[in-house]
Amino acid sequence: MKTPSATQEVTQETGEPLSTGAQLLPLVFTVMEICCIYALFVGFSSVHVLGLHDPVMPFWGMLLLAGGAMWLSILLEKRAAKMMEAGKEPPSVAADAIWLFGLMIILEIPVLWGGLYAGSFAVWDARWFGALAHDFLTASPAFYRICLILMLSIYFGWRAVTLARQTLEPGRVFLTFRIGIGVLAVAGILRAMGQDMGNDPALFLVVLLFICCTVIAHALANASFIRETHAQGLFGSVEGQERNILSVVLAICAVFAVVALLAWLLISPELLGQIVSAVAPAYNAVVMVIATVVGWIVTPFYYVLSPLLSWLAAHLFGADLADMPEQKRYKPPVGIFQPTKDADPTTLAIGEIVRYALPIIVLLALAYGIARMLRKRRSRVRQRPGEQRESIWSWELFTTQLRAFLRSFWLRFFPQKQDEKEQVPAAVIAGSPMARTVREIYRALLQWAALRGVTRKQGETPYEFERRLRAYISQGEPELKGLTETYTQTRYSGSEPSQDVVVQTQQQWQAFQQQARFGPGPERKQNYGVADS
Repeated sequence: MKTPSATQEVTQETGEPLSTGAQLLPLVFTVMEICCIYALFVGFSSVHVLGLHDPVMPFWGMLLLAGGAMWLSILLEKRAAKMMEAGKEPPSVAADAIWLFGLMIILEIPVLWGGLYAGSFAVWDARWFGALAHDFLTASPAFYRICLILMLSIYFGWRAVTLARQTLEPGRVFLTFRIGIGVLAVAGILRAMGQDMGNDPALFLVVLLFICCTVIAHALANASFIRETHAQGLFGSVEGQERNILSVVLAICAVFAVVALLAWLLISPELLGQIVSAVAPAYNAVVMVIATVVGWIVTPFYYVLSPLLSWLAAHLFGADLADMPEQKRYKPPVGIFQPTKDADPTTLAIGEIVRYALPIIVLLALAYGIARMLRKRRSRVRQRPGEQRESIWSWELFTTQLRAFLRSFWLRFFPQKQDEKEQVPAAVIAGSPMARTVREIYRALLQWAALRGVTRKQGETPYEFERRLRAYISQGEPELKGLTETYTQTRYSGSEPSQDVVVQTQQQWQAFQQQARFGPGPERKQNYGVADS
């Protein structure tokens, strides 16, 4: 059995490709750390540390740098493994470092633009490169922010490459979660000390993403840890296990995210306005693209059918559409976007139709897709007649054991008195002194059991009573067996027990009283008669 450490590097000597969960786990773990760092930057910007009024680097920039570096690292590992399988020498570390350095420079361009010049220049406007060079060479106030962005970029690239080559254990994920909770608490306190607290939902969304990534990372790390350390691992396909884990965990995270967002909307309605304002441009752009495409398709039919419609209107209504007064014409409602003057009327009309029809079409498509997935899942379940699963939980067994435990606990402190009608008259002990001593000891055993709710029934043999009483005690079974055998031999065989047998019986009775531990057993009827016959 092997136990990988938290810093054990992943080797490709075996040539086995990494599973989807193994490739996804470092990325999700990196997102956890990025959430903590970004939340700390949000808190610092709230109290204007170093004169900052917003985070040093945008959140998407951190994800872009870390994700790009991790993707390139995994790609280089796969290439090295294939070259080793083919008998070729893999590239040196310096060559891989050059590739990584070049990728980081390319990814640094949109990050610098988004962190400094997104509000002044478009990304394709080359003037922001001149502004960047001017700020860097003249040591302007933006110079320190540029240096921070470069340092963070180097850190995220190094961190992503390091995590991509390590085996992450569940304990490490949980430790990062505890540290992250502390960091998020500090960020929340700093946010509360700021002047514009409660207006920016960034911290709330970061906390939500951090919790969801923690759940996913811990589930994947736990499955990977069991496969690596357990003697037999997890049975079945690795891809199937990870697919099932991700489907369950993502469903839980989705429900948690929806509930958290609804709760936040009730607490802070400003979030809804900010979400709408952030989504509206993208939604309008999609609608305009669809409307333009539909307009191109419909325009030929419009020009073909327009004379026919004009002729029908002239003959049916006695007037031409062009002669109709403008105030009586239909005017479409003003949409979210403001159309330009040179826009085609047909495109605008189609755009308004698509604007309201698109959400309905999307909802119908989602409903159809969900129904189709459910039908496929049912068909797959029907095709597995060999797999039978059964829950080990039984409410009937649980309630039965709970009632028995509570009843025995109650009878131990408050034993019930026996009714006169149900009471079995005690037989008169007769015989020699030795035989009477054995029978008295056995009668004391019956009284001891009756005080705890287990009594000997009418017509029950000593061996049957012993078997039933054995289910309620955890210790003292050998002594109970000896007492039963001695009593049965004395009571029913008519033989006279010797002095040694009586002494041994007394010792067994004393040992049984000291060792026996009474506990809840199976359900039983109430019969509190004591008889040794």
